[in-house]
Amino acid sequence: MYILKIVLNTTNDKTRSILRSYGHDLVNTDYSDPDYIICYRTYNIISKEFINSAKIGAINFHTGPPQYPGRGSVNHALYNNDTEFGVTTHLMSHPIDSGRILDVRFFDIDIDDNVESLWEKTEENLLNMFTNFCMGLDEPEYLSMKMEQNINYKWEGKANKMKQVDKLQEVPLNCNEKELKNIIRSTYTPEFRPKILMHGYEFIMKELEIKDKK
Repeated sequence: MYILKIVLNTTNDKTRSILRSYGHDLVNTDYSDPDYIICYRTYNIISKEFINSAKIGAINFHTGPPQYPGRGSVNHALYNNDTEFGVTTHLMSHPIDSGRILDVRFFDIDIDDNVESLWEKTEENLLNMFTNFCMGLDEPEYLSMKMEQNINYKWEGKANKMKQVDKLQEVPLNCNEKELKNIIRSTYTPEFRPKILMHGYEFIMKELEIKDKK
């Protein structure tokens, strides 16, 4: 097996352990000409120069399907009442989340899913995809093969930004009950809660009391 030199940009220790278990060397960002640059669950924007320094490829593991590039994929899917969600592996490029798609995994959104429960599903599926995808990194022409296998998947539209997620949290003054419940479902977490903006004041929803299901 060929031992790869990989720059891994992540805060997830499991991904480091997985790559090391495959026998690869993890190197620092100042290492010149790594075989791969891999980003996993990170919001850092990688420069074109750094992306181009990878001998084989620069890969990102995106927490959303191709129809939701950028930030807030979970929030947008819940707000749109989607019944399916996914995670995507793709080559890194500029603008962000626009590179060739290498792998996609889909899974169901249940009717009682919220931000936290859908994030749990997303993280589980993303790690499984990472584990399986990285098994083939040392195979010849691996990225070309994966691009061919996923040639029918295309990114839809421009990458969403965090300000669009913030906008989803704003409750209109004329909001009806159905729309309010949809906003809560798609944006509420204990740390980030829906809000009303009025006359220069911000009114933030109080923390929900979670009742045990009998």
